[in-house]
Amino acid sequence: MMSRWVADSYMEEVYVQDNDFTHDGRLHISGDFDDLRAKIKYAEMIAERLNKYDLMRDYAIQMYRDL
Repeated sequence: MMSRWVADSYMEEVYVQDNDFTHDGRLHISGDFDDLRAKIKYAEMIAERLNKYDLMRDYAIQMYRDL
């Protein structure tokens, strides 16, 4: 299963993007980072947390439907 949220970069621009394509949402990452790799790792952490939230939400919805 493909993750909904992915971290990606283009040149120096780093972002977290919604792969759902319903909204074409993209969160741009900026700030004081040691280097580009640190900025990418930060974006990956955000994407991972957003994907975990989606899984928990989907599980809760399914549990509610099964009641």
